[in-house]
Amino acid sequence: MLRGYPNVISYDCSKKIIKQIERNICKIVIGAEKGTGFFCRIPFPDLNNTLPVFITNNHIINKELLYKDNEIIEINNEKENNIRKFNLNNRMKYANEEYDITIIEIKEKDGINNYLELDDNIINDIIKNNNRKDKYKDETI
Repeated sequence: MLRGYPNVISYDCSKKIIKQIERNICKIVIGAEKGTGFFCRIPFPDLNNTLPVFITNNHIINKELLYKDNEIIEINNEKENNIRKFNLNNRMKYANEEYDITIIEIKEKDGINNYLELDDNIINDIIKNNNRKDKYKDETI
């Protein structure tokens, strides 16, 4: 997420990053089954481009379910109490049972771009290296 930035960041910066990441963690409902997953961007096909995706475990959404016609999943960010329904047709999809991972492409029409952007203030704090004055600098995180 922060490739190219300092390896060590302040306690305050790390708290901001964790808060940002928590927004991307969601509950997923498929029929009676429930699980969790998260929104993110992955490099695709190279480091200059990213693909917005939803990632969950393969035991939550497996290949059989993933490639079923007109299958709908519900994704809910409980903090915003915002349920979104996703039809799995016509999306890039990947499932791997061995690594217990499923990746589903997110499209612009899904309207979740605000989940995928990192707050510029966090990046600026890291770039400016504000961690030098951090009162927590000697504490392990």
